[in-house]
Amino acid sequence: MELESLINQLYHEFKFKYVAWRFYNKNNRSERDWIDFLKEIKKEREIIGDETYRIVAEYNRKRRLRWLRDHKEEIEKIAELYENQPEKLITKVFYEMYLGCKFEGRDKDGELIKIERKGNLTILHYICGNDCPILKYSLKNNMDPLPICKKAYELGAEAFLNELINMFYNGYEVVYTRDYTSLRPRSLFCYEIIVLKRKDEKN
Repeated sequence: MELESLINQLYHEFKFKYVAWRFYNKNNRSERDWIDFLKEIKKEREIIGDETYRIVAEYNRKRRLRWLRDHKEEIEKIAELYENQPEKLITKVFYEMYLGCKFEGRDKDGELIKIERKGNLTILHYICGNDCPILKYSLKNNMDPLPICKKAYELGAEAFLNELINMFYNGYEVVYTRDYTSLRPRSLFCYEIIVLKRKDEKN
């Protein structure tokens, strides 16, 4: 029975990797694509547990880094405007370009609400209310988005930010997290924290 269980586990891991690969390699993903993919997550996590989230995290990370490569020339032009201002680069590229947040105007749904400087650490506090497919389609599937956001999507955001910052500002380590007690739909905005740390300095 143990061997049979192991074979079943491996089969479902392999099958879900293919599902995730296919989803994350689509250039444009429709509402139906998102709903079907989240249904697969819901089904497979009952069988392979948190390995489901690890698979999603890896494919999401690859897609985000591919997006950075595909937009490198455009990002380089933006970086020229923000020399030694990594927080502005993060706001423009990660939040506005990639996530689609709006930081100005009547439709404003994002803001850098606080910047803390503690020694060699710069801590950025953002609120974000963008049109998030994980939030939207999780709710349509009667799923709580919190475990998906925390276990599957935090890694990809952190990898994106590390790659972005170190493309233009050498020697940084970036840590990304959220306040999961106030994650949407528990509140109006997701509260996100980004820590920039110089690698060559001590706390």
